[in-house]
Amino acid sequence: MANRTLPFGYRMRSGNITVVEDEAEIVRMIFASHAEGSSYEKLASGLNSRDIPFSPGRLWNKNAVARL
Repeated sequence: MANRTLPFGYRMRSGNITVVEDEAEIVRMIFASHAEGSSYEKLASGLNSRDIPFSPGRLWNKNAVARL
């Protein structure tokens, strides 16, 4: 998680950890797709093809997906 201090889907705002709803929806989609049999690599590829960044300037990879 290099420079990321909180997991994907969360941010620090005014000293409180808050859910980033757009990212939380992506996490829900990842969990549902994986439960249906999608591999981490396939999920990462799909996120990248939809231009959904893991963090600014960083693409998804199977390890980032697995860490969720």
